[in-house]
Amino acid sequence: MKFVIADDPRNPNEVINYIYAFKELGVRDIFPSLDPKQLEDADGMILPGSVCDINPALWGEENTHCNGVNDALDAGQTAMMDKAIEMGIPVIGMCRGIQFINVYFGGGLIQHLNSFLAHRYYIPDRYHRVLFEEGSFLQELYGSNELMVNSRHHQAVGRIGKGLKRIARWEPCEWEHPQEDWETETTEALQHETLPIIGLQWHPERSWCFDYDEKKANGEKMLKYFMNLCEETRAKRQK
Repeated sequence: MKFVIADDPRNPNEVINYIYAFKELGVRDIFPSLDPKQLEDADGMILPGSVCDINPALWGEENTHCNGVNDALDAGQTAMMDKAIEMGIPVIGMCRGIQFINVYFGGGLIQHLNSFLAHRYYIPDRYHRVLFEEGSFLQELYGSNELMVNSRHHQAVGRIGKGLKRIARWEPCEWEHPQEDWETETTEALQHETLPIIGLQWHPERSWCFDYDEKKANGEKMLKYFMNLCEETRAKRQK
């Protein structure tokens, strides 16, 4: 099985957690590249997290809170998405990855969350609850209506892109001490209605690499789900 991480190959350490987690779970070949030709014999593509925010010009807004905008990365990932869709290759986006998927399909982002303190990066990772939408594959995968997930972001999906549906959301809990100006909910997972494309605002690869017991198992379950999706999709493409 071959996975391509849609990221700059000059900075492999930026995606080392994805490489380690998927290799340990059985992916023989996984590496970063922004060359669409690498997808011609790939089984899956990963849109990783990043410290670089997406240029808000791509959804028609001025930059008010986006940090470290990288136009070359945006353009490279757009070309990779074009090729993945052309080839029928499954895509999973995590953190920035879900945001890119949403923008790619014509959606927008919240440039900075008022509820940032509930989602921001910490060491060790901050965890919060997400609620699964009724009938989503996440509900079936975890046998529950909710899950505790790690959170490392200051932006979120806003207007949802064409062909995408929300399959998980965050709502503030009392123990998070919500403020009056906090969002009442944010989108935490998306799925395309017809294409094998999934977006998660959290990092299952970090759960698998750095946590233990139930959190590690939950991360592994999501990563294996994507691997199985890639195997099933390849089998259909080869018929």
